[in-house]
Amino acid sequence: LSHEYSLMAGMLILSVSVLLINAQIFCIFNRFMEHSVGIMYRLADEKFRNPMDLNRNDQVGDLYRGLYSMQVKLNADLADSRQTATKALRINQALDNVQSGVMVTDNSLNIIYMNNSVQKLFKEGENEIRKQMPNFDASKLMGANIDIFHKKPDHQRGILNNLQSTMRSEISIANLHMAVVVNPVINDKNERIGFVAEWVNRANEVMLEEEVTNAVMCGSQGDFTQRI
Repeated sequence: LSHEYSLMAGMLILSVSVLLINAQIFCIFNRFMEHSVGIMYRLADEKFRNPMDLNRNDQVGDLYRGLYSMQVKLNADLADSRQTATKALRINQALDNVQSGVMVTDNSLNIIYMNNSVQKLFKEGENEIRKQMPNFDASKLMGANIDIFHKKPDHQRGILNNLQSTMRSEISIANLHMAVVVNPVINDKNERIGFVAEWVNRANEVMLEEEVTNAVMCGSQGDFTQRI
């Protein structure tokens, strides 16, 4: 009988020991999960100074080393993104106030930037443009596609898709005459990411050219009364 009691006592002690070990393992795993999840939340919150035990030689250590590598990479990427954003902001602020009308599009030819001068150009020419494009609205150009300026957009897209250097052209809409200088925008991987266009209102130049042409024609016919 005493032998049976000893056996039962041994089994009870073993069961309790297993439960205690399982409880301890659960507590360790729970603390590990809480710590790991906390690190992930802090990374998402752009906090990159999270302590981790990188000397562990188990799977937990492998996970920590993976998290640490992610932390270093995210920190570097964020610093680079901020530097790029700062540089872009400086360029935008500079372009906003230059006299030339500057417009930037993405690869799909959607307008993603217009400086103050080009916005003023289209706003002042809005009524003239509406003579040929009744639905034109200068205030809705941002995000619009430049296909709206071309009678044959497919032809224009074909030219731009093969553009490697500066292209100069002129666009006439009703009595509005504009010179456009287009260049591809190339990134550091030599990939085209869009286009930049400089718009110049040639209304006064065209008017002067017409007056000169008219005076020359009249002079050739003996009429020298025309003045420029």
